[in-house]
Amino acid sequence: MKKENFVKMIECLLEQDKKNDEFEQALTPFFDNYLVPTLTSKLEGDIIGILEDELNDKYETISWWLYDSPDAGKNKACSYVEVKDIKIPLETPEQLYDFLKDAN
Repeated sequence: MKKENFVKMIECLLEQDKKNDEFEQALTPFFDNYLVPTLTSKLEGDIIGILEDELNDKYETISWWLYDSPDAGKNKACSYVEVKDIKIPLETPEQLYDFLKDAN
């Protein structure tokens, strides 16, 4: 997979996640904080799965980076992985791609 296409797909996923958050926030007052549907779609999950397969991401680093790492790379204090006691920064989709390509 070309790096440019990977970056575009990650940016699309991040943009969609931002739109989902805005929509969920807009719905919150109508549900009295008891129920707000989560808009993460099967399509998003499928795309992430395909990216992980394409880049042989055995440890689901892409999923982690998108959803579990602080703000998908924006929190520089936490946006890294450690390999053999070496911190590898993952602050951008480009760095994520390079890390995954180098790991294989």
